[in-house]
Amino acid sequence: MTACLALDLGTPSIYGDAFRRLQQADVIEQGLADRLVKAAGFRNVVAHAYDTIDMQRVYRAAIDGPADLRAFLARLRERAQPAEPPSSSYASSSSPARSVSPTRRTPPAASR
Repeated sequence: MTACLALDLGTPSIYGDAFRRLQQADVIEQGLADRLVKAAGFRNVVAHAYDTIDMQRVYRAAIDGPADLRAFLARLRERAQPAEPPSSSYASSSSPARSVSPTRRTPPAASR
């Protein structure tokens, strides 16, 4: 959900909606979004005990889930990589460089 806010995609009401918004913004591909939406639903089943828990389903989630999460995190890391400076004059600017986090917006330091 934080990724949606950082990318100005709005506030998703549920985890599944967060993955759909990221897919529509081309942050993640549709197949990965589909799998993550299913994982979010599975998380709800386990966390809220909606049904009797199927241990085969738990096993499949434990086997398949980590790869999907690694793929999701890789896409977010790629998206957060800083771009190269547009020209060499940018690097020699007298103003200090600011680091911007993809999950939190940092206001500029107050002048003294």
